[in-house]
Amino acid sequence: MAVIAALVPLDGAIREPVQKMYESLGGDIRREIKAYSQFGALTSVMLVGFLILLLDRAKASRLWDMWLVMGLASLVTTVLKILIGRTRPRFHTPEHFLGFWDSMPTSLDAEPIYSWQLWAKAPGEFWSMPSGHSSAAFALATFIGITYPRIRWVVFLLALVVPISRVTAGAHWASDVVAGACVGAWVGSFVTRRGLGRRLAGRLGLCRTDAVARG
Repeated sequence: MAVIAALVPLDGAIREPVQKMYESLGGDIRREIKAYSQFGALTSVMLVGFLILLLDRAKASRLWDMWLVMGLASLVTTVLKILIGRTRPRFHTPEHFLGFWDSMPTSLDAEPIYSWQLWAKAPGEFWSMPSGHSSAAFALATFIGITYPRIRWVVFLLALVVPISRVTAGAHWASDVVAGACVGAWVGSFVTRRGLGRRLAGRLGLCRTDAVARG
């Protein structure tokens, strides 16, 4: 929390040099960053699940942990987005937090809306903090890193590409992606270390008790 709070006043100053640095990279490198920026999205989650089923069936029951990690990280992140109500970088107001009680228009000709008005047009314009992509990337990386400690540095390096890409794309401020990474890592660790997905699946009769204990 202290790091996030310290970053907020610096968000405006950080954004421009990061984007300039990104633009100075070669086209191939930018395309690689863009491709890896989807780590943590549904396709990568399904790929991880497929590889575990294919290469390590003994840990198949841990996929319940993975699905709970990803679902819970998404839920927590979305709730925080709505409660915090931070404007996206395109508004050029890094210090502006609507919270749950304030409203503003998403464009010059639009009516003011609240961050919690899901039925309104473009409420996501006020959902900058925390970054959902960063949360998902670090949630998945944490699950993999705990399940397979020998490759944890590889997956965390992959996850690190995501927050960088979100800032360079102008979708988030630096503090947004740090907040998202923290949420994802915390949820991933909390669920995976306790085997909460396996326990829940076992109680619902979706997973055999012996598989839960063995996993």
